[in-house]
Amino acid sequence: MTKNLAALESVLFATRDGVKACDAINQLSKHAQEGSGQARQLLARYISDGPIDHMREHACSCLAHAIMQPQAEFAALFLNGLAVPDLRYWSILGYVKSAGKSAFERLVKMADDKRLPIEDRAHAVKCLATFSKQPFDRHLPAGPGHCTRNLGRHIEPNLLAKRREDGVRFDWEKCAVHTGN
Repeated sequence: MTKNLAALESVLFATRDGVKACDAINQLSKHAQEGSGQARQLLARYISDGPIDHMREHACSCLAHAIMQPQAEFAALFLNGLAVPDLRYWSILGYVKSAGKSAFERLVKMADDKRLPIEDRAHAVKCLATFSKQPFDRHLPAGPGHCTRNLGRHIEPNLLAKRREDGVRFDWEKCAVHTGN
């Protein structure tokens, strides 16, 4: 497998052809999801240094999906991605998956930042809810762009007012997240 990964790395960083890069990223993604740390490292390197911007976004998505438990080595990469508009959406998922609960405070701030696109803010809220085990979105469309003022009518009433032990509370009338008291 190491030989195969070396060949994928060679293609990935040498090509300017999006199709070839996409094929290599997809193959690396498969290896990463099967547990290859080397494949995850190559995806991470491409996110940082890849020559094709939209393929960097695809690599970010693939790596975010390949993370199955907190891994500090990728938390910094995804934290940096939160500041890059083209990488932000998938960096949100990658950050919460790689940093665990320590990502919550940063994602709460993002969800409340009205300067960010609603899709990114809604994705932060959805990731916060998913990883804090607040099942607010039962039977709703999977896309986070559906976080609107009427979302509250789809949520179990006892979840709307419930304040979690860690102080995280979701205000769906304003599509906002609150922490603390």
